[in-house]
Amino acid sequence: MVSNSNNSSSANYFRYEYEETYKVIPPDYNPFDWDQVDYDFFCEDDDGWEVTVAVRDEPANICFASNKSNHLILASTSNLTTNDLGDYEIRFVSNKNYAISHRYSILVKQYHHDINAAAFFNSLEDFSSSESIFSNVQTGMLKSNVSAKNSKDAIVFGYFELSSYSEKRIFFNYEDFYPNEPSPPYIISCDVIREPALYPDGFHSTVIDGKVIVDRGSNSPLIEGIIAGQIGYIGENENFFEPDANGELSRAPFIVKPLGCVDCRTFGSNKTPNFWIE
Repeated sequence: MVSNSNNSSSANYFRYEYEETYKVIPPDYNPFDWDQVDYDFFCEDDDGWEVTVAVRDEPANICFASNKSNHLILASTSNLTTNDLGDYEIRFVSNKNYAISHRYSILVKQYHHDINAAAFFNSLEDFSSSESIFSNVQTGMLKSNVSAKNSKDAIVFGYFELSSYSEKRIFFNYEDFYPNEPSPPYIISCDVIREPALYPDGFHSTVIDGKVIVDRGSNSPLIEGIIAGQIGYIGENENFFEPDANGELSRAPFIVKPLGCVDCRTFGSNKTPNFWIE
């Protein structure tokens, strides 16, 4: 929320933008990651398809995600008894929103407009709202104060104005508002552990002239999941090549989870922003 005090006798018109940034810490981070991922159909070393792991070459345990406002946020004191704007809501963040699970920051930008610019942005908001699709509002041409210099027929859309500008950034931790309470759930569900097979059903290999020739009906679920950026390494499967209750041998050498549960770069950057403070 923002508050604004002004001594002017005339109404004030404001437009706001925000950019929020927050920490992303994956619940199942692993310092190891996929290394060699190969479809080797003709293998002289007789090792067939190959997936190996190695120590990560860059950190993926703490990242920073950012979102910008994507709609018009307008405020006015024209219907107030004073020119003071008090506790005006810019962004509501639920206590169930993962964005505030660790440390959260929001930068709010304020533009002070005149009545003509305010009318332009209010009309733009009406025309662009989803409710206008089913209303009687006719968009037509928004009245602007810019035009094409070299063409009378060119349609130009926009509004030029010199306005005062101010901004402020705040930081807070989840514990500042919800001490001793459980954190919000992670961005995605990480409850299910999967065991994708390296060799699919119907896989068959034959040695011809010292080389392994692979005959298969489909690709490797494990390799395809890695290539698609869908799964992250959790650990080795202790039951690999061990028979299950039906006597079938396990074809899954690793246990995995969705990549975002292991690697925070799925949702943000592992580079700390220049403005960030703890």
